[in-house]
Amino acid sequence: MTEKNYIDYLVSLEPAFDRGAKLALAMQKDVVVHKKLNTGIAEVDIVTESDIMVQESVLAEVLNTSLAGCRLFAEESTPSVSKFKGTNGYLLTLDPIDGTAIYVRGGSLFSIIVTLFHGNRIIYSYFNYPAVGWSRRMTAKGIVDFGTLPQLPLLSNIDGPRTIAYTIGNPKEAAPEIYNELISKGYVFRQRSELVQNAGSSILFYLKKVAGYYIDHPQIYDGLGVYQFAQVQKIKLLSENIDLAHFVRGPYGFCYPGWYLAMW
Repeated sequence: MTEKNYIDYLVSLEPAFDRGAKLALAMQKDVVVHKKLNTGIAEVDIVTESDIMVQESVLAEVLNTSLAGCRLFAEESTPSVSKFKGTNGYLLTLDPIDGTAIYVRGGSLFSIIVTLFHGNRIIYSYFNYPAVGWSRRMTAKGIVDFGTLPQLPLLSNIDGPRTIAYTIGNPKEAAPEIYNELISKGYVFRQRSELVQNAGSSILFYLKKVAGYYIDHPQIYDGLGVYQFAQVQKIKLLSENIDLAHFVRGPYGFCYPGWYLAMW
């Protein structure tokens, strides 16, 4: 099996990913929430019944293909996870609902994310924001969008072209040299909550609402979308200790121990 074969399998499964995303949307009104961690970060501490059902519905279909030979890291602990063999040298990740806290609050900008790694490269990723009808596939061939990119105004008095957005991390401590350099050039690092209501910082970058995106200790399930986007688009990407073949168990899941920054 070649990389192209596995990517083709994933492309053929995109309708299943879309069904999973639509299932999350259908369950949002009556969402049931549980606490799974105690980090104090709402974005990672909670899990919903929707997360679990979406994950199982998607994995059931993936297991019917040769992708069952992948090593799997899925954000939730569900029965199908252990059925993946991890024998083909590929790593598959799944976040059934990225933006669970937004989802629970009734927001619209949550998504499913599926990613395939081979060695130290991301060779495929797909996300679907079902409430706004937008999905995106990213491979080495480029980026393909389905639907219409959402409208997402920043909160008032924010200078987007001079703003670097982040959700989790501390750029001043983790990346002091690049932080001070960019501050000296007139940029401002702002947490996502200062910029927009009920949306993540990555989508702000995708939509060119901000100049840059920063994250440290990115999670393997949902923290590398902008990293791949920057590589495919050939835009500025700075990083430290991000080796996609080596990740660690962090305080809120498997992650990479370094940081990265992408800029338009």
